Parts: sequence; C-alpha cells; structure tokens
Amino acid sequence: SILDKRARIDNIFSKNLQLKSMLAGVVIGCFTETEFAFFLENKSEISKEIKMLTVKRIKDELTGKAPMLEITH
Repeated sequence: SILDKRARIDNIFSKNLQLKSMLAGVVIGCFTETEFAFFLENKSEISKEIKMLTVKRIKDELTGKAPMLEITH
C-alpha cells in the first residue's frame, strides 16, 4: 500500500546514514558558490530541509504524486 511505501522510505532514511549523506551531497553539489556559502553559514537548518525535501520527492515518485517535468531541447 502507499502508506507502507511511505513508512518504509522513512525507515530507510532514518537508518541508512550513508544513503542520506550521499543524496544530500548530490543536492549540495548542484549549489552555486553563493548558495554553498549560504549553506555553510546555515548548515544545520538547510541540511534538515534537504533531507525533508528529498524524502518527500522520493515518496511522491514512488506513490505517483510527483509532478511531471517537461524536458525541452
């Protein structure tokens, strides 16, 4: 069920610190220099926000709630 999937994702992220760090690194690696400087000044808050948004996005993808992205060339 959808609730089971969502609960499992929460469980995985609470226990798998390596995965959590890797996904945060992917997001942080996309920052501009200015964004990265801001991140360093507000690391705790922004890290929590990155985790929350990443988990939400994964849940939405797995449960069919993610918005479709239009790719243009």
